[in-house]
Amino acid sequence: MILWINGTFGSGKTTLSYELNYLIDHSLRYDPELLGEHLMKTIPKRVAENDFQHYKAWREMVVSVLSELSAKMPDTLIIVPMTLTNKKYRQEIFCELSGNGIQVAEVILTISADKLIENLKSRHENTKSWAFKQFKNKEKEIEACLDVNKLCVDNLLIDEVVQKVAKMFDFPLGKDKRNQLSKWIMRKFLYKRKDSFV
Repeated sequence: MILWINGTFGSGKTTLSYELNYLIDHSLRYDPELLGEHLMKTIPKRVAENDFQHYKAWREMVVSVLSELSAKMPDTLIIVPMTLTNKKYRQEIFCELSGNGIQVAEVILTISADKLIENLKSRHENTKSWAFKQFKNKEKEIEACLDVNKLCVDNLLIDEVVQKVAKMFDFPLGKDKRNQLSKWIMRKFLYKRKDSFV
């Protein structure tokens, strides 16, 4: 099974994915953004797109990798934190995965502009950042996704978001043995890594 954590940039997808991965036994975190970064670095500039999701190769590779992981690890929950709001691309990827016999659960994290700015500031970004500039467009695309679970994170702490998402899909959470300092260290430093698998 795949849990796709969707939402605009800065809504907390990465932190949520790491937290769920830490608390759910037999789970794996996979970030398709690394495939996109590879394409952006290797495709010649004269034919390059401004968004790696426009590459059919990226969409096909995402389906291929997730399908293979699902086949080799059938009892593992694969957690995918990835903004995917283009309706055509979202349908293409999800339909292909479904056609391969893979169940895809999805939650969309929604966030207000004020809360997003607060989150971006904690990442040393501001309203001139790429993430904020994309916000309005992504917000409109998210509003069009009416058939999925949405969770507004404006007034929630990350621990509350974890609990709500786990309850939403009936995922059993293990006991959190960390103290507050350990949590802070993990969220501040570990979650900034660019590992594909955790």
